[in-house]
Amino acid sequence: YKLADMMFKGKDLKDIIVHSEEGISFISGGSGINNFGDLSKDQVIYLVHKIKELEDEVGGLRKFVNSDLNEFSYVIGTVKYRDLYKFNEEIVIDVSDVSKGDAVVNSEGLVGIVVSDKGNVKLLTSTYNVSVSIGECYGNLSNGSVDMIDKECNVSEGDKVYTSGLGNIVKGIYVGDVSKVDNDSLGLVLSIDLIDNSNLNYVGVIK
Repeated sequence: YKLADMMFKGKDLKDIIVHSEEGISFISGGSGINNFGDLSKDQVIYLVHKIKELEDEVGGLRKFVNSDLNEFSYVIGTVKYRDLYKFNEEIVIDVSDVSKGDAVVNSEGLVGIVVSDKGNVKLLTSTYNVSVSIGECYGNLSNGSVDMIDKECNVSEGDKVYTSGLGNIVKGIYVGDVSKVDNDSLGLVLSIDLIDNSNLNYVGVIK
């Protein structure tokens, strides 16, 4: 398909992007370009909107390329569904060949864990448990809080939190920063500033 197919034949922007074997994607102007001199005001607005949509898509993908996640092997996909009533609990992603326990990241770090091969993801802002590490100390993260950390551990506000590698989740994925350190009868309890997941469009899946 060509640009004219989007403007005059109802095709979507994603339908007219051509992907080459060299990994380069492009939009073909091709036949019908002569009609662009007669676009109506609404058609011009529509074209500008679609170009902005493409710019946003490229910007989102560029963030992954320039991120600290390149030490990991990941597949990029999109968020297909997010229930407003469970906004901080789960999303559904459109990524091929996902498995339970795969890590889901944005360009900053971990935002959730795949819980089914249909792409259902539990977010870190839910009560789902993830094993994490702060330096040499280990604990369980749930809903922005880490517990079960030995009281002898030297943990301070501002320390960075990563996945521990215990269980099925890859080790060393950035999770967030320690914002508060408290004590209870079982050990240290940490409050964590998690990565912002409020505007998830593109995500990566790390196996």
